[in-house]
Amino acid sequence: MFSTKDLKIKYKLWIFSGVALICLAAYMLFSALSLRTTLDNEKQLKTRHVVEVAHGVVQHFQRMAQQGTMTEESAKAAAVAALKSLRYEESDYFWINDMNPVMIMHPYKPELDGKSLSDYQDPQGKRIFVEFADVVKKQNAGFVHYLWPKPGIDKPVRKVSYVKGFAPWGWVIGSGIYLDDVDTAFWRELRSGLIVLSCIVFVFGVIAWRTTKSILDPLGAEPAVVSSIANEVAAGNLEIAIATGKHDSSSVLFSMKRMVGKLREVVADVQSAAGNVAAGSAQLSSGSMSMSDGATRQAASAEEASSSVEEMTATIRQSAGNARETERIALKSAIDALDSGRAVADTVTAMRDIATRILIIEEISRQTNLLALNAAIEAARAGEQGKGFSVVAAEVRKLAERSQTAAKEIGSLSTTSISVAERAGELLAKLVPNIQKTAQLVQEINASSKEQTVGSDQINSAIQQLNEVIQQNAGSAEEMAATAEELSSQAAQLQDSVAFFKIQDTPAAQALPMHAKGLLPGAGEDRIG
Repeated sequence: MFSTKDLKIKYKLWIFSGVALICLAAYMLFSALSLRTTLDNEKQLKTRHVVEVAHGVVQHFQRMAQQGTMTEESAKAAAVAALKSLRYEESDYFWINDMNPVMIMHPYKPELDGKSLSDYQDPQGKRIFVEFADVVKKQNAGFVHYLWPKPGIDKPVRKVSYVKGFAPWGWVIGSGIYLDDVDTAFWRELRSGLIVLSCIVFVFGVIAWRTTKSILDPLGAEPAVVSSIANEVAAGNLEIAIATGKHDSSSVLFSMKRMVGKLREVVADVQSAAGNVAAGSAQLSSGSMSMSDGATRQAASAEEASSSVEEMTATIRQSAGNARETERIALKSAIDALDSGRAVADTVTAMRDIATRILIIEEISRQTNLLALNAAIEAARAGEQGKGFSVVAAEVRKLAERSQTAAKEIGSLSTTSISVAERAGELLAKLVPNIQKTAQLVQEINASSKEQTVGSDQINSAIQQLNEVIQQNAGSAEEMAATAEELSSQAAQLQDSVAFFKIQDTPAAQALPMHAKGLLPGAGEDRIG
């Protein structure tokens, strides 16, 4: 079935213009025919009026006959004479025939008077006088159209006659008006209309051509073609080939061509980016899971390190306490060592004094022994009286010898003790600086232990903060993994959405059937892709 959708816009415009021109021509023809009909009606009305006037003249003479003013024959003759000389429109006249029909009076063709007109025909074969009589018989009056020769014109022309019967005398009174002037006016009006129509056709043609050009040039092709291409693009087909004119650089079709090319690039980039995003999100998801696992392990390690640091802090604190106690003991030992050194020095002095005293005792023992020996000698000299004293002297001498022996032993022991005491004093003198240095080192160890305690507390706090950060990182890594999965899902949806567009160039990619070269005369095959 034929559809206007299959037509080019220029054909549509020509059809529209043709329909408009046909309607205009029909209107002009209708106007001309209406003018012709109006003029015909005016002529007919005028004919009717004059015939009725003539009918009134005949009635006047018939009344005069009835009144006896004249005879009926005289009245008829007077009526015939009156109508015969009666004119209007310079040359229009009246005639009288009877119902047979026989001509009674014709002013221009007296040869017809008294003759039967039954066989009288116009050029078309119409027996006009028979028809005049029939009209009168049927309706007493009426119009009859026919062709009749006009004076000065060889060819019969259209004529309309109005006939009215005069029953008392059996007459048919008629008069006709030529319609050639109506035909002339009609054809003149028709020619004028045709001239105007020709001008309008020309103007319409120019307008249609300019309109077609003004539509097609900006579009670059038929609207149906542009619409079909737009529908193809809307359907996601970017493989469509778009042909534009050689010099076309600003039409809608050219813009669509650039748009499709740009869309191909954008969709290709989006597809590539979507693939990269999908791959990246998968890697990100995997990395996030790995990071989450690592963060969990780090959190566990941080907790273990925190426990170890806490234990180390406790150990350091205990060591600091032990160092403080050791410092106290070392300081006390240094003081005691100093006291001991002073005591040893005093002991050495005392022992030297004792040795001196022992030397005195030894000297006393020696002198006592000498005295005892002298006493024994004296007792021996005394004889019997000195015997007891000799015994005492012997005992004293023995005691003196024993005291001297003991004094020697004590002196030897004192000398040894002095040496030992001096040695102990020297050792204590050497030991005291070491003990003092040890006390200083213990103080430094105590200070270091305090600093280690503070540092371990800070390390423990930092490890706890690190543990919190690791826990947060673990949570963030899990959220990142979930986000990566969601991103992967969105990337897949994006790939599905972008897959709506067909951009891969294949040999099967062809232009639309409507987009044929015939739609763009002289168009070059400048194709996208």
